[in-house]
Amino acid sequence: MLTSEPQTDYRGIINQQYCFFKAGQTLSLEFRKQQLRKLADLIKQYQNRVLQAVYADLRKPAIEGFGSEILVTQAEINYILKH
Repeated sequence: MLTSEPQTDYRGIINQQYCFFKAGQTLSLEFRKQQLRKLADLIKQYQNRVLQAVYADLRKPAIEGFGSEILVTQAEINYILKH
């Protein structure tokens, strides 16, 4: 049985992102740092979902997924923000 779920307008999303990029709003260093901080916050917020996805895709236990995916990514973000 098929369910009726709302369709996502991916072309519209891609077009919006393209226009945003072409407008030059991603050029400033502060904007990029802000985006990295947001990414770090989202990784923390959705840590359990990330670990579930890593397990589903790669069969990595949570402790291994945390060390090899979350900690490494957080360390890279922190390094970039400091340098």
